[in-house]
Amino acid sequence: MTERSYLEDYIFTNFMLKAGYISKSLHTAYMNLWEEINYIIPVPDIIVFIDYPVEYSLQHLHYDEIRGIRPEEFPNEATKIKWIKGWYDEYQCLLNKLPENIRDKVLICQNPDKINTFFDTVIKKINMPRR
Repeated sequence: MTERSYLEDYIFTNFMLKAGYISKSLHTAYMNLWEEINYIIPVPDIIVFIDYPVEYSLQHLHYDEIRGIRPEEFPNEATKIKWIKGWYDEYQCLLNKLPENIRDKVLICQNPDKINTFFDTVIKKINMPRR
């Protein structure tokens, strides 16, 4: 679900503020730092967004937890839902705010059943010569 780049830090920090886990001043300080990082890092050639419904993510998270594929990271179901929904909302917000020159680089998969076809599309895009 998460790719853990500086873009994900932006999403995580916004979620932490909205959920009440950090103060506005801490959020402002981090976002100032994030803007500096964002200014010096090159624009990505491609951004891949796997846009699965919150319910789908929760279902798969639960399945992976009961099978032992991943540990249970949340203290209870309410917190898990709050975090997964909050992250999803922040990803949507970020996508809507992207400048046009970056928005054109976003590939979105909205169908979990077609992930292999989507990955083939991503690989083809990666292998295309840059202009």
